[in-house]
Amino acid sequence: MVIEEEVYRMIERGILMSEICKRLKISLGMYWELKRKWEEQKRREFDARREFYRLRVKVHERCKQLLIRLYSEEVAQRCISKAVRDLERIQKRLPFADAGELKADIGLLQEIEQEIERAERMARVEKRMNERRKFRLELKKLEARRLRALYRYAARHGLSLEERLKRAKRIRELYGDIEQDQKRLLLSLSLFIFFSSLFNSFACSFSFFIFHA
Repeated sequence: MVIEEEVYRMIERGILMSEICKRLKISLGMYWELKRKWEEQKRREFDARREFYRLRVKVHERCKQLLIRLYSEEVAQRCISKAVRDLERIQKRLPFADAGELKADIGLLQEIEQEIERAERMARVEKRMNERRKFRLELKKLEARRLRALYRYAARHGLSLEERLKRAKRIRELYGDIEQDQKRLLLSLSLFIFFSSLFNSFACSFSFFIFHA
């Protein structure tokens, strides 16, 4: 083992083969065998170092991509602060992480990506619900206008009081439903604006670090 280490040091220092064999009193066959082992060891070290840097670049790029997705409006309104903190922690320790920590970070990034995908799906569902709510609101408005026109027509053409009261009651019910729908719609919009502004103010503190990493 001592001879092997000495041969490795001499090879790295660039000493000639004949000089190594003369100093250490080893045969040419032993020298070539030790040199082959030294080359294999260096190749393994190089492959491990290349894999390490590849993992580090992969983690860095995934962090940037996920943070950009977190800053999108449909996800930002849900304010996924834990995911932001995890990504920030990964980026801070990235220059000092070893290969094992990088592999663990990749697993954590996959969990964060799944969380972002769930938030994006929720945003799409909520958007569709808001669109349907607006559509139903417009239908109710049209129905109320139609009944109001019929009521005016009935008043002009002398329908019975009972029939006119029925139509007036139906109009009031429709307008009550419309008011409730408008209140719910305004509430959802105000909540969306509030959470978007809250998350944007929170995200501004990290923007310089993220886009200059």
